Amino acid sequence: MTLLLFTWDFINIKLNYINLYILTPFNSSIIYILKFSLALFFLIFIRAGLPRYRYDYLTKLGWIKFLLLMLAVILSFIFGLSIWN
Repeated sequence: MTLLLFTWDFINIKLNYINLYILTPFNSSIIYILKFSLALFFLIFIRAGLPRYRYDYLTKLGWIKFLLLMLAVILSFIFGLSIWN
């Protein structure tokens, strides 16, 4: 039985499969609980570590910064397509 953990091919670390030779009926549920607990721990850790933004600051950030960024991306894409053709 194999367990797919992570695929880190972009840094050439091969941690794709871990062979589990102990085949018990509770093995998959234990692995599921461990993976869920690890993911939940990291989500809580990230949420607690990042600062909380106000709603008005987020809307201002979205309309001023991200809108201009997306317009620049779209225009550069159109410009790249016009050069390509």
